[in-house]
Amino acid sequence: MTLAEPRQWEAAVGLALALSLAALIVWWVRRRRPTSDEIERARRATLATRGRLVDGMLLDVCEMEAEDGRT
Repeated sequence: MTLAEPRQWEAAVGLALALSLAALIVWWVRRRRPTSDEIERARRATLATRGRLVDGMLLDVCEMEAEDGRT
């Protein structure tokens, strides 16, 4: 088959896309999902390497007396 006509090309491309989609679906269904322990281990490794980003907001200020009487 030489695929000289446009309809033959369209059929060949459609078949290739359908086979690719089928292979992707089979891979998605059969892939190995991480366990909860593996997810937690990866989370802790990320925290250990990157650190933790935390935003803070000052909500209230309370002035306290020092032991020597200064504010």
